[in-house]
Amino acid sequence: MVPATLAKDFVSAGVRVSYVLLLAAADRMVERVEVWVLAQQQCRVTTDIPAIAVAICCGKPWIHKLEAGLSPDEEAGILQLAMNCRKPETAAAVLRCLPQQLEPEAARKLLLTAAVRRHADVALQALQLQSLQQHIDTAAAEAMLLHLLSHGECVVALCKLPAAAQLSSTAVAGLLKAAVLAPGGTAEAVFQLCSL
Repeated sequence: MVPATLAKDFVSAGVRVSYVLLLAAADRMVERVEVWVLAQQQCRVTTDIPAIAVAICCGKPWIHKLEAGLSPDEEAGILQLAMNCRKPETAAAVLRCLPQQLEPEAARKLLLTAAVRRHADVALQALQLQSLQQHIDTAAAEAMLLHLLSHGECVVALCKLPAAAQLSSTAVAGLLKAAVLAPGGTAEAVFQLCSL
């Protein structure tokens, strides 16, 4: 993670982040990738980053810019970028514009990104959507639980999923240990994990 002031210094010195690099970083869930776009905007650098990605990264309204006609890969990249942003309201907007048919891997990536970024409210809303819920496998359930142990409501919602019921005893033991040791870990999380 690069602080915003340092990113601006780098951009002023000639460093550029292209759209391809921005999407690749968001796909890897690199924290605060949006600072690079913001820095490039502040320095008035012309880039290949489309207006929708600039709006997402600069915290401006962006859903209306989501164009019909984007390929599924382009749309998945934009949604992943938005979910990866540090602002929960930017991530929450993703849930309002999910495509009808979302690839299972893209759905799992969005859910895991919400968990990794600790967008607990967004993760909880996403877990209520059948279109996302149906794609959660045991690996995704375990990873999401690990990142959301301090958010009791999320743990409750995740533990109700069929994928959570299929977690191995070793996975559950690891999650229990993490819940007990986690700062902010909740008794609710421990209780829910014990019921698996």
